[in-house]
Amino acid sequence: MSFRPKGEIFLRSLTFVRDDRAWPITLRLGVLARESLYCSGFIEHLTSKTLKIENSIGRWTLAFRTIGKSLPRIEGEGKVTGQTRYAADLPFEDLLWAKVLRAPVPHARILNIDTSKAKALPGVHAVLTGADVKDIYVGTRVKDQPVLAYDKVRTSGDAVAAVAADSEAIAEEAIGLIDVEYEELPYVDDPVEALKPTAPLIHEDRTKYKNAPKLPEGMSGHNLQSHVLWKNGDIEAGFQKAARIFEHRFRTPLSHHGYIEPCACTVHVHDDGRVEVWPSNKGPWGLREQMAEDFGVPKEKIKIYIVHVGGDFGAKASLIDV
Repeated sequence: MSFRPKGEIFLRSLTFVRDDRAWPITLRLGVLARESLYCSGFIEHLTSKTLKIENSIGRWTLAFRTIGKSLPRIEGEGKVTGQTRYAADLPFEDLLWAKVLRAPVPHARILNIDTSKAKALPGVHAVLTGADVKDIYVGTRVKDQPVLAYDKVRTSGDAVAAVAADSEAIAEEAIGLIDVEYEELPYVDDPVEALKPTAPLIHEDRTKYKNAPKLPEGMSGHNLQSHVLWKNGDIEAGFQKAARIFEHRFRTPLSHHGYIEPCACTVHVHDDGRVEVWPSNKGPWGLREQMAEDFGVPKEKIKIYIVHVGGDFGAKASLIDV
């Protein structure tokens, strides 16, 4: 090895010794990669705390502060002592509380929504239905989900109305005062049955949705959102060579990510159009892009504050909690 000015260390070849085994590595600008014996760059500002070099049996030994060591989780103490604050714990004042009324049926036409009793309840500031936001559709990919159901509901739990009130209790009471008249429609709860031409049609015109993928030519598309075909190898040839072939149909129940923290979100809309959001969400950049696109707010006016997320497993990276 040789030394360069300003304390930089140039490494021509290096072997990482661990557990009596020598692994060839490459070090470049602080990046560790087990690839080759030769280094194509130099590492700046290394100290004796981060790199220990010993000239023994022709090998260089690296002693790291973190790699290979048992270290406590950075946020562990706060979580186990109850000091960590999540999205629902933030100490905001003078808030309005929002609650959503959801459909109790899987498929139905909305005939009428009476919100007069909810609006008359003291402490209620706003009541929204699909008629107020009927042109806004959201979705991570295909924009096919109305913010609030307008003409009909397409699944149990569809959002039908929303209330903003002085307290959570008042908002909850107001939700119970909204009367919705449904005309229940036929439905199937089996995906294979839903693809048949005789199944009830959930979306009458899928082509009207933004980002709706085109279906292959000749495919009917009845209740079909998209069609993707993946191929790897020759299945028939593999069957012919196989000693035994097992074929069966497997079904799994509806499932959801098992995080402990429920979804929660606080939004501050300023008079000048700026929007600040404190969500239970791990993807601030994607969330900001979705909000800007779906609600027509310039993304430079949207600021996302990320707090501790109490479990995710893939579920908290969209508009689900906003």
